[in-house]
Amino acid sequence: MRSENVRHDITIVGGGLAGTCAAIAAARLGASVALVTNRPVLGGNSSSEVRVWVVGATGHGKNHFAREGGIMGELFVENQYRNIDGNPYIWDALLLDLVRAEPGISLFDALDYDRLDRVPDILARDPASLERPFAECISRAPKPEDYQTPLVRMVARGDTAAVRLLLAHGANAAIRHPDGRSVVEVARDQGNEEIAQMLERGNP
Repeated sequence: MRSENVRHDITIVGGGLAGTCAAIAAARLGASVALVTNRPVLGGNSSSEVRVWVVGATGHGKNHFAREGGIMGELFVENQYRNIDGNPYIWDALLLDLVRAEPGISLFDALDYDRLDRVPDILARDPASLERPFAECISRAPKPEDYQTPLVRMVARGDTAAVRLLLAHGANAAIRHPDGRSVVEVARDQGNEEIAQMLERGNP
């Protein structure tokens, strides 16, 4: 399994609103920050994944003269300007833009291959993620064989569009599955000849 060592003054685990605001605040105070989240979008429950809208001090309009201050206040004002219809995807983009505006923050988020539109942006910010093995385990701790590169995982899933995108960004088509098979063999074992041929063309 490939590993990387990175150093930051502060590491914040969790990209919900609390983690996002903490990262921005720390970066503005001059700290180098690693913001780590296992989701492909920031905002936690308020993101497009869950869509529990942020209420804050206003209490769904019950407290007419209450307002959030600080970074949350910034987010509310910007959201009112950019997102008058309350679109959750615009809210996702707003949070990401605010984090990317802080040069002191290094964002380590999850690659979501159901959201292929976001993959080029993630790879631009973190090129090493193209070949970084990761595990998808919810009910147990991951084992060494659970760690696979994005390309291996998408071939195993049979996701043609994701495989095509990863190859276009330079993914190594000679990589092998943890069980020793080549990714071409994995594709053919699943009866996915289109992916197998794409991989063969992508081989150096």
